[in-house]
Amino acid sequence: MSIDLDRFADEQGRVVAQKLLAAARQGGTESDFRREASRILEEAGKAADLTIIPRDEFSVARGRVDSVYNRLILEYKRPGIIRPTNQGRSNSGVIQQIKDYINDVAARERREVHRLAGVALDGFHFIFVRRVGDGWSVDDPVPVTPASTARFLRLLFSLSTGAALVPEEGALGSA
Repeated sequence: MSIDLDRFADEQGRVVAQKLLAAARQGGTESDFRREASRILEEAGKAADLTIIPRDEFSVARGRVDSVYNRLILEYKRPGIIRPTNQGRSNSGVIQQIKDYINDVAARERREVHRLAGVALDGFHFIFVRRVGDGWSVDDPVPVTPASTARFLRLLFSLSTGAALVPEEGALGSA
């Protein structure tokens, strides 16, 4: 069965967003949220006829990445930890952690760093991060909505299946 993954991600954005928000509203620890979010993403992958298998607690030089989905690094955070702006220390630390993990995963797996992407997720916000040239593209936090979740799912589906991450600006899509 061949499926248009972009269209499917757009269609599933609402459902997955609702489920992620519901999981985040339950509160709890990062581990509780990660467990539930991972299940939600696995269900979305199955619905798209994809096997999405993360490598959880993936060890790298600077710690343990929560989940690696082929070329997508997903860093879960306790619900509510990501602020609506990247100006504060909380988000700055999360962003640096993702940058470090992207560099470490690229080195460990002998991949080009610009072919990886990172996302932080606390159930209420996404932060998208990737390497562009010698610098970094770091998006402002976006609320978990049907549109932002569809964007995340397109990235997850494409990078989990080995599709190219276009190096030009806007490669991570727009919310």
